[in-house]
Amino acid sequence: KYSTLKQSIIIPHFDVNGDLVGIRQRYVNEDDVNTFGKYTPFAIGKEMYNHPLSLNFYGIHVNKDTINKKRKVLLVESEKACLQSHSMFKDDNFTLALCGSAKISLNQIKLLLSLDVNEVILGLDKEFEEVGSEEYKSWMKHVRDKFVKPLLPYFNVYVIWDTKGLLGYKDSPTDKGKEVLLELM
Repeated sequence: KYSTLKQSIIIPHFDVNGDLVGIRQRYVNEDDVNTFGKYTPFAIGKEMYNHPLSLNFYGIHVNKDTINKKRKVLLVESEKACLQSHSMFKDDNFTLALCGSAKISLNQIKLLLSLDVNEVILGLDKEFEEVGSEEYKSWMKHVRDKFVKPLLPYFNVYVIWDTKGLLGYKDSPTDKGKEVLLELM
């Protein structure tokens, strides 16, 4: 949904059982983004609909059956990337959103184990401009330390890593469409 009053996209978050656990908003007005950040908990009056993002994945209630059947998952950063994957793959979508790129939590790992996942594909945003740069090396270390290492004891882990320049800076692997995503995978 869209809030015309707050000029923000309203994003409900549901748990694995389909129960509402929180609501986020994504500001579209650049002044609001600069003041509050892109994403904030949604409020109606004095009621805040925040929730701990590390306890859930966006899209899990919709994609859990496909993930369980395929025993694999594509983890992306944003709700938008999860929705883009849904547009591309419909009922065959095995994507979940982390809602950030800080790290994967033990609670999220437990959720993946409960879905009988054995393969995790990390599709984080491209946080470097030049292959081999310090920014590139720093992002590689972050992905390895905060995602790959915590996941490796439990899953086969693959990382989508654009070295061919198919994505722009800060693009998600889903941003350029299905053909580019499949090539990256």
